[in-house]
Amino acid sequence: MSCPLVTSEALFGSSARGDYDSLSDRDILIVDDSTSALKTRKTELTSLGFSVAPYTFAKLQFLALHGALFVQHLKLESRIIHDGENRLSQILAEFRPTDSYAAEITSNRSLSFLIEDCPNTPLGILWAADVLYVSVRNFGIMSLADKGFHVFSYEKVVDGMEHYNLIENGGKISLLALRKYKSNYRKRELTDIVGARDAITSALEFLPPFHFPRKNNVFHLRGGKYIKPLAAGANAYCRLRNIEKSLLFALEKQPEMEQSDFVSQLMDWIKNPRQYAFIASRKENEAIAIIEERLRHSKHYLIKKNA
Repeated sequence: MSCPLVTSEALFGSSARGDYDSLSDRDILIVDDSTSALKTRKTELTSLGFSVAPYTFAKLQFLALHGALFVQHLKLESRIIHDGENRLSQILAEFRPTDSYAAEITSNRSLSFLIEDCPNTPLGILWAADVLYVSVRNFGIMSLADKGFHVFSYEKVVDGMEHYNLIENGGKISLLALRKYKSNYRKRELTDIVGARDAITSALEFLPPFHFPRKNNVFHLRGGKYIKPLAAGANAYCRLRNIEKSLLFALEKQPEMEQSDFVSQLMDWIKNPRQYAFIASRKENEAIAIIEERLRHSKHYLIKKNA
């Protein structure tokens, strides 16, 4: 990497742990007070194949003060490349997890239930696998943290869920299979869609029913016909994934929409959730209203208005 443009940088995830494989992202954290410096550095690192997590020091400090487990992840598993005035090191050294993540675990339920209704297309099914993977990982990390056990490798998270009986016996193989299809979705590799569909329904057999949909409820509408903003209480990331699902519905019917400036903006939000999730959540109603307008003449969709 070239001469740094930001105050602090650190590898994290599999790149720092040393268990990187073909399905892994090359995760790197960049931190600075300047959003323009972060944007420039992110562009440079993305071109080199990194998955970049850009944060201002103010935002990272905010997360730390609220006990975000992402900061615990950085504290336990990151490898700092450089750190001007030790600002990142100080935030990590002072971080302490909260006593309970019960509220966050319940909030994660909204994310997992997004997959009850998804486009019946190769991309839509892979999207569902991606969302289920993320919600399983979130549920596992937070549930294990409540027991004082902090792990962030997906395989170790699943092992921990099995050890503490958070999943039904025999579910490990099914849950691990989701990681492959998550990777396929993010790389837009539209292969083995039957396998992805089977992986989703199989994984749901082993997950706790309150926090995840039952397998008989997934794909029950043969891809679904519903586009609607989420109810109050859903977090910003969940709202972003709902916009993404709505967009996939629209592109299924009108693929030419992909060339519009409106869709380009939505794709920027979707590809950069750490940067845009909060903005997207505030504009969820507006974004979905535009998608509704684009599809209003189609008899193949039932549009549910926000209550």
